[in-house]
Amino acid sequence: MLDSATLCLYGGIALIVLGILWSVIKGDSSKSTTKGSKDDDKDKFDLHIYFGTQTGISEGFAKILSNEAKSLGFLKPLCVDLDEFEPDDFIEHKYVIMVVATYGEGGPTDNATTLHDWLQDSSYDDSSLFADTKFAVFGLGNRDYKNYNKMGVLTDEKMAVRGAQRFHTLGLGDDRGGIEDDFNEWKKDLWVGLQRQIESDHAITLEVDMSAVNTPSYPIKVEYVGAEEDLSGSPGEAYEFVTKNFIKASNVTASTISELKQDPNQGSTLHIELDISATKLRYKTADNLYLFPQNSADSVERLARRAGMDLGKTFILKKTNPEEKVKFPFPTPITVRSALAKFCDINGKLTKKTVKELAGLAKDKTEKDKLTYYTSAEGKGDFDKEIIGKHESVLTLVEKYPSIDLNEKNIFSILPRIQPRAYTIASSNKVHPKSIHVAFSIEKEGLCSQYFKRYESNPSGVNIKGYVRSSTFAQ
Repeated sequence: MLDSATLCLYGGIALIVLGILWSVIKGDSSKSTTKGSKDDDKDKFDLHIYFGTQTGISEGFAKILSNEAKSLGFLKPLCVDLDEFEPDDFIEHKYVIMVVATYGEGGPTDNATTLHDWLQDSSYDDSSLFADTKFAVFGLGNRDYKNYNKMGVLTDEKMAVRGAQRFHTLGLGDDRGGIEDDFNEWKKDLWVGLQRQIESDHAITLEVDMSAVNTPSYPIKVEYVGAEEDLSGSPGEAYEFVTKNFIKASNVTASTISELKQDPNQGSTLHIELDISATKLRYKTADNLYLFPQNSADSVERLARRAGMDLGKTFILKKTNPEEKVKFPFPTPITVRSALAKFCDINGKLTKKTVKELAGLAKDKTEKDKLTYYTSAEGKGDFDKEIIGKHESVLTLVEKYPSIDLNEKNIFSILPRIQPRAYTIASSNKVHPKSIHVAFSIEKEGLCSQYFKRYESNPSGVNIKGYVRSSTFAQ
């Protein structure tokens, strides 16, 4: 039988051992290692990616960031249209990326006016407003304008003034040059910077495979139905920014299409008179008219044939993952013909993003390597020469590289959207209240000018979506 002295000795030893064990456990937990899982969201960190856009480019960049963040495994990204900006919610976010364009002479885009007003309100300039927010900003602008990238600079400055901390430097993209290259350069170290910030904030070590950012993502799928086409949009669905403008835009017709210059060697200009009498459109001289052009029947038929799709079939789009938040690229039900003609930019200038995605679909190694090379830093010169210089498009590229497996499973996730074309209104609303007059140069690869050129002898055949925005030159 143990005496009391022995029991006390054993008890003391037990307490010491427990203390050591507790110290080890506590020390390990203060610097734990976390391996991200693409399937389990409970251990992921929320990342809010806001975009301010006029034509959809900022939204496209935001979607790239969202897809890359999702593929890394430790983030739960959410793309937010600045149309939905709520200051009280915004200041509570832990990690934020802002992708904001400057419109006209330094103003905000249509969907970023609430953010702009909030940033300009000095009553919010309190260094403790953001209690624990880390952020990064990429601005889109054009050096041809006096107030270059004013919205991006303002957003970056004001968030810092109000107490938020940068986890990555301010990036500024110039639309006059290579804005996609500017964006790609800016985001090179973005995810490493955010990873280190999160590790510091939470005293953890993240196991992250940075090569995963190139993993393709196809969030939508085609389901064929027997319903009638309806492009009015479903009230409960979320749509991309440009698509929302398409849905709200008015159908306008043309009364006059005339070519002002007859010598093609000197260039030529189209004068268009659009009938708005059956619409609610109102305008003032020098306002901006935005038009949604359409692809030619020949281009649509060639791409559908290449993708193995029946132009006459009607389909709806569904989420690949029902739990995921997705903004649809166009309203459905819709025919394959309408989707390719009205929403998919199959003849436009290619971006490296699209070429890289098409390269991922190439089954032939030689074709895949060549296309991948064009999108690399080393291949920039050849990309400019062989892709941009030769006016390659989605259509010409998939015809030139036959191993690219473009089909109904990936086509609407990969193809870029047709962006509205903006034109300064040349007519007077007092003289012509029921029509809008615009004039623009005829370009061989110009989607809008070629659309109207096809109807030059028959203006009544024009049926195009359009909307009006006030000019910003006075700002």
